[in-house]
Amino acid sequence: MGPLVHAINNENERDESTLQAHLDKVASVQACFLNFRSPYDEACQKLKKRIVNCADEASKCIQKDKFAEFRKELEKIGKALILQEHLCSFIDIKKMIKDLESEALDHLNNITVEGYETLKKAIEVMSAPTKGEEQQKKLKLKNSI
Repeated sequence: MGPLVHAINNENERDESTLQAHLDKVASVQACFLNFRSPYDEACQKLKKRIVNCADEASKCIQKDKFAEFRKELEKIGKALILQEHLCSFIDIKKMIKDLESEALDHLNNITVEGYETLKKAIEVMSAPTKGEEQQKKLKLKNSI
């Protein structure tokens, strides 16, 4: 039992299919022996924490406009979807992904609106006549009369 829990808890373990196999084994044992429930729950809590940390990092990447890093964090979370069956009482990974996607889209929309407003103001400033141009137009109107 110890090696299985250690493999699940190992922070360097990134092969979700291996984690899935270990969790399946621990879940089978704890189904027969209720005193093994605690190690299973602890392993699931550690996996949840790792996924939540990835989500937090992804959210920070959105705010810093680091979308390549955001994609990497989102991929890590996506790979963890295979573990949802074991983590369903702890975390909803699909909802977490949807929330991050919504946050990214909202952020991109806000940036687009801000950029459009800045561009609009710049065009207005550039197209507004200067005092010298206004005086030349008045002189032309006086001369044509």
